[in-house]
Amino acid sequence: MLKFFNKYKLISFFIVLLILSALSAPIIKNYYSENWSEVLADKINYLEENIKNEFEYKFISFEQTRNKIKSEFQTNRKINLNSNYSFILIDKSDSVKFYSGNYADKIPKNFVSLSNKFHNDLLHTFLINSEEIQLNNSSYRFIFSELIEKKYSIENDYFTPISFNNYLSKKYKIDLALNYSSDSLVNMDGRNHHFKYLDKNKEVLANITFAKPGRDVFLNNIELQFESIQSILFILLLLVFLLEIVKDIKRKFVSDNVLTFTYIFFILFFRAALYFFKVPALFIEGDFVSPAIYSSSFAWGIASNPLELLISSVTLVLVIIILHKRVSKFIVNKLNGNLSFLISSIAILILFFMTARGYAAALKSVIFDSSINYLNNDSLILSFVPSTVLFSLLLITIAALIILYSFIDGLVKLIQRKFSISKLFTVILTFSLLQFFGFVFDIFQNEALFTPLLRIILVTGVFLIYYLTAKENYSIAAILTYLSIFGAVINSILLADFNNLKDERAVKVTAFELSRFDKDFIEANVNLFLFDEIEDLLVESSHSNYSYNQLPFYFWVNSSIKENIINSSFYLFNSEKEKVGSFIFNQSEDYSFYFNRLFSQRDFAFPEVINESVFAETNSLIAVTPIIINQQKFYLGIKINYDLKSLLNSSEPEILIGRNRYLLTNQLLENLLVIQIIENQAEALNQNIKIDDEEVRNLTSINFNDHNDAWKEVFIDEINYKFYFLKSSVNPNNLIAIGLQEKDTPVTLFQFFKIFLIFALFILIYGILVVIINFIQIRKITVDFRTKVAFSLIIVSIAPLLLLAIYFRTITNEKNLDTIFYKLNKRAVNIEDYINSRILSTSSNILLLAEMADKDLGIDFNLYEENKLVYSSKNDFYKAGLLPAWLTSDIYSKLFVNDQNDILSKQSIERYNYNSIFYKTKLADTNYVIEVNNLFNSILIPLAISDFDIILFGTYSLAAIFIIILSTILANQISLPLRRLTNAAKSASYGDLNLNIEYKRNDEIGDLTNAFNKMLNEIKKMQTDLSAVERETAWKEMAKQVAHEIKNPLTPMKLSMQQLTAAYNDKSPKFDETFLKVSKTILGQIENLKNIASEFSNFARMPIGEMNSVNIKEAINEVSDLFSDEKVKINLVSVNKSIIVLADENHLKRIFINLIRNSIQAQAENINISISLSDESVIILISDDGKGIPENILPKIFEKGFTTKKDGMGLGLNLAKRYLTNISGEIEIQSTSKNGTVFILTLPLPK
Repeated sequence: MLKFFNKYKLISFFIVLLILSALSAPIIKNYYSENWSEVLADKINYLEENIKNEFEYKFISFEQTRNKIKSEFQTNRKINLNSNYSFILIDKSDSVKFYSGNYADKIPKNFVSLSNKFHNDLLHTFLINSEEIQLNNSSYRFIFSELIEKKYSIENDYFTPISFNNYLSKKYKIDLALNYSSDSLVNMDGRNHHFKYLDKNKEVLANITFAKPGRDVFLNNIELQFESIQSILFILLLLVFLLEIVKDIKRKFVSDNVLTFTYIFFILFFRAALYFFKVPALFIEGDFVSPAIYSSSFAWGIASNPLELLISSVTLVLVIIILHKRVSKFIVNKLNGNLSFLISSIAILILFFMTARGYAAALKSVIFDSSINYLNNDSLILSFVPSTVLFSLLLITIAALIILYSFIDGLVKLIQRKFSISKLFTVILTFSLLQFFGFVFDIFQNEALFTPLLRIILVTGVFLIYYLTAKENYSIAAILTYLSIFGAVINSILLADFNNLKDERAVKVTAFELSRFDKDFIEANVNLFLFDEIEDLLVESSHSNYSYNQLPFYFWVNSSIKENIINSSFYLFNSEKEKVGSFIFNQSEDYSFYFNRLFSQRDFAFPEVINESVFAETNSLIAVTPIIINQQKFYLGIKINYDLKSLLNSSEPEILIGRNRYLLTNQLLENLLVIQIIENQAEALNQNIKIDDEEVRNLTSINFNDHNDAWKEVFIDEINYKFYFLKSSVNPNNLIAIGLQEKDTPVTLFQFFKIFLIFALFILIYGILVVIINFIQIRKITVDFRTKVAFSLIIVSIAPLLLLAIYFRTITNEKNLDTIFYKLNKRAVNIEDYINSRILSTSSNILLLAEMADKDLGIDFNLYEENKLVYSSKNDFYKAGLLPAWLTSDIYSKLFVNDQNDILSKQSIERYNYNSIFYKTKLADTNYVIEVNNLFNSILIPLAISDFDIILFGTYSLAAIFIIILSTILANQISLPLRRLTNAAKSASYGDLNLNIEYKRNDEIGDLTNAFNKMLNEIKKMQTDLSAVERETAWKEMAKQVAHEIKNPLTPMKLSMQQLTAAYNDKSPKFDETFLKVSKTILGQIENLKNIASEFSNFARMPIGEMNSVNIKEAINEVSDLFSDEKVKINLVSVNKSIIVLADENHLKRIFINLIRNSIQAQAENINISISLSDESVIILISDDGKGIPENILPKIFEKGFTTKKDGMGLGLNLAKRYLTNISGEIEIQSTSKNGTVFILTLPLPK
C-alpha cells in the first residue's frame, strides 16, 4: 500500500510541477517585459562584473605561473614553460642575458612596469609584467609574458587558436570585443555597452564592448528555459508512468507476444518523446550535439547530430534484441500452407537484403554526412565525439546482423518444416537460396552498396555464425559477441570502401574547381579584397603596435585570397615607392623590382587590377591599391600566379597552408595525379612524370556522358590510376584528368585495422563490463581453462611480435634521423664553404654572401650572429613574427657554453614538428650559427616513419589477428577433451554411468580418457555385482525376518484351531462360545499378518529422498550444461522465470540426464524441453529428433531390467517412473516415430 501511495505521489508531484511551470512562465515573462529597463541594467551589470572577474582570474593565474617560473629559474635554472609563456632577463646595460619561450623575441626589452599590462603587435596580444630579481649577486629585470590572443588563423590540423576574447564570448554567449589598449575608439552605438577595465592604479588596460541583450531575445530565452524544464519533467513523468504500466502488465501474466510488443512500443514511444522534446540535447553544448560532426536527415532527423544518433542506435538495438526470438517463432508457427510458405520465403529474402542495404546506407552516411576524416590521416587516435559516432555505428551493425540472423533462423526452420528434409540439406539449400537471391537483388538496384564479393562475405559470415551458434546452443550474449566481431570486420571493409567513394567525389569536386581556376575567378577574389576586406583590416590594425613587415602577412592571412589562391605575394611600399615589407608565399622570387617599374608608369590613385604580362609570365595578375596607415600614404601590391602547375606544387610547409577549396586533404593530394590535356597534348601538373604516346592515347580515348565527364582506369608510369575526366566548358578539346592512385596492400591493411581496432576496443569494453557485472552479482571472477590457455598463447606469441615492432620502428627512426642529420649537415657545410671561399676574394659582407649562397646553392637556411637572426632565405616569415628570430636558449647554451659544433634538434611551430641542424661556424672571425631545416628544405629519407607505421601496423595487425584466431582454436582443441571429461565426471556423479568418451589421439589426454572410460566400466560392473550380492543378502535377511514375523501369529492360530477341533469332537456344550472366541483370535492374527505384509511392502518401495524446494528450470539448465560439448542442441523454453517443486534434486537431475542421454544415443541433434503450468502441476515436455522407439518394445521400456543397449542395465526409465510415482508424479511417452520421441513428465506443485 505504501509503494502504491509513493508511486502515485511521485506522478502527482511531476504533474504539479508541470502545471506550475506552465502557469508561471507567462507571469515571469510579463514581469521581465514590464520591467525591462531594470532587468537590462541588472543583466549588463552582471556581465560587466563577471567579465572583470574573468580578467582578475586571468591575472591571478598569470602571476602564479610567473612566480613559479621565476622561482625555478632562480633556484636551479630548470624551466618548464608552456608554449604560451616566455620571458627574458635584462641586465643593467639593457642587454638580454637569458631568454626562454617561443615568443621571447617579441617581448619589448624596454618594458618597465610592476603591474600587469597588455602588449599588442599586429598578430598577437601578450599579458606582460616586469620586476627586479637578484641572481648571482646581480640585479636583473625579469620580463614575463603570456600569449592571450592570436589575431590570425590558419585552418589546418596544426594551428592552435588562442583567444581570451573568444573564450569570454562563448562562455557568456555574447558578442564581445576586447581592445587591449587605453586609447581604443569607443563604438557609441546604443545597441552596445562599453566599459573600461582598470588596474590597481586606475590605468585603463582594456576597452570592452559587448552587445546589449535584446528584450525579445531575452524573453525568448526565458520561454526556452521553461520549455526545457517542462520537457525534462514530462520525460521523467512519462518514464515513471511507462515503468508502472509494464509492471502491471507483467503482474497480469499476459502472453509473451503481448509483453514483447508492449516493451517495443514503450521503448519507441519514449525515444519519440526524447526526440520531440529535444532531451537531453537541450542541456548539452559542443561537438556532441553539433551537426557539423555528423548529421543525417533520415526519419525526420532522429540522427541529426552525434547524440541523437547514439540514442537512436541504443533504441534500435534494444528493440531488435527484444524482437529477436519472436521473428523466427512467428515465421514457423504462424505461416502455414503452400501459398504462405512461398510468400513468406520471398518476403524474408527481400527483407533480408533490404535490411543489409539499410545497414550499408547508415555506414555510407557516416562517411558522407560527417566531418570525420579518420581514414585519411595517419593517426590512430580518435577523439571522443567521433568515437561515439563509430560506437553508434557498431550498435546499428549489431542490430542489423541480429535481424539477418533471425531471418536465417526463420527461413531454415520454415524450409525444414515444409519439406521434412535433413538439417544439413536444409542448411545448404537455405545458404544457396540466399546467395542466389542476393545476386538477383543486386541486378534490380540502381546503386548497389555492397560489392558482389562483400555481399557474399556478409551472407556467408552471418550464416556461419548462425550455424555454429544454433548447433552448439549458444547464449544470446555469446551470439551478440560473435556478431559484434563479425560486424567490426564488415564495418571496417565497408567504411574503407565508402571512403574510397568519398575520395572519388573529392576528385570530382577538385576537377570542377580546377576547371574554373582562371583569370576571372582570380580577379573576382582580388576585387573582393581590394574593395571590401582591406578597409576592415586597416581599422582593426590601428589599435596595435607593429612593424611594417607584419602588415603584408596580416593582410594575406586574413584575406579571401589566402583561402582560394595558394600562389600569392603581398608587398608594402611607402609614399616614396620603396618596399618596407613583404610576404611572399609559394613564389620563387621577390617581384618588388617589377612593381617599381609599374610605379614609374602609373600613379595608382585608386585600386587597380592589371592583367597584362608585366612580369613576362603567362597566367599572372597584379593589383595595386593606395592605403593610409597612421595618416601616411602607402601602397599595397599583390602578385598572383594562377597557373595550375604552381597551384598544385606548393613549396611551403604544411603548417602555413590552410585547407583550400581544391583538394580536400593533403593525404589525398599525395595519391593524385593531375593531368592537363590540351589539344591531345598531356602534361602531369603535380608530379614529375613524362607521359608517353601510348598513355596519351589511353587518356584521350574517352567515352564522355551527357555531363561531359567520365571515369576510366589508366596505367601511368606502371601505376594504376582511376581517372576522372572533365571537359573544359570553353574548349571541349581541353581536359582536366585527375587520377586516384590504387591503394597498395599496406595502406589497405592500415585503413582496415585502424577502424577494426576502434570497434575491437568497444567490444573489449563490453566484455570488461560483463565481467564486472558478474563479479558484482556473484563476488567471484571465474576464468575457465580454455580462456587461460588462449590468453597464455596470445601473450606468448604477441609479446615478441610487439618487441620486434618496437625494435624495427626504433631502428628505422634512428636511420631516418641519421639521414636527416647527414643531409642537413652537408648542406650547412656547403653554405659554410661557399661563404668562406668568397670572403677573401670579394669585398662583399657576410649578409650579401649569404644571399648569394641562397640563390646559387638553392638551399633555404638561417644565419644567426651569436643568437640573433641576421639573414634568412624565408625572411618574410620571421619578420612577420610567425617564427622566432632568436635561437632557443637551450640550443645557444649547447653551442656556445657546452662548445658543441652541431646539433640536430626537433623544433615545432604550433603542433607541426620538424628537424633543424644548428651548425656553429666562424665567418670573418665572427661566431655564426647556420640553421638548415626540413621545414623549408625537402629531405628524402629511405622510409618515412609515417609510411613505416602504416606498413608495420597493417602487417603486424594481420599477424596478430591470425595469432588470436590460431590461439583460440588451439586452446579449444587442448581444453575440449578436459571439458568433456569434466562434464562426464559430473554426469557420473548424478548416476549416469552409460558414458563413453571418444578421443582418437595417442597422447596423455588419450591415456586419461581411456582410463576414465575403463573406470566407468569397472564402476558399472562393480555396481552390477554389488547389487546382485546386496539383493541376495537382503532377500535372505528378509526371508528370516518374514519367517520370524509370520511365526508369531501362526502359533496362537494353531492353538485356537486345536481348541476348536477338540470342542467339536467332544460335543462340548460350550462349542458356540469356543467358536466365537477362536474366530475372534484367528481374525486378529490375520490382521496382524496383513499389517506385517504392508510393512514389508513399504520397506520394499523406492525411497523418495530428501524433499526440498527445487527450481526446475535451473536444474534443467545445469543438466544441459553437462552436455555442452556433445553434438546436440538443447533448447529450453519456459514462460515463467522460476518454477518451484518439492522433490529430491539429485533424483530429478538423474531423470533428466537419463532422458537426454537416451536421446543422444538415439542420434538426436536437437532436444527441445518446454515447461508449462497447469492448475496443480508442472508439465515438462522433452522432445527430440532422434530415430524414435520401435513399437514392439514400446510397452517394455519402463520395465525393470529391460534395455536395448549392449552395456545397459535397464534401470534408468524404471527408476524414473518409480521415483515420480512415489512423489505423485508421472512419466509417459506422448508420441514416438522415426522423426523423434516426446516424453511428458508431470510433477505436483507444492500445496
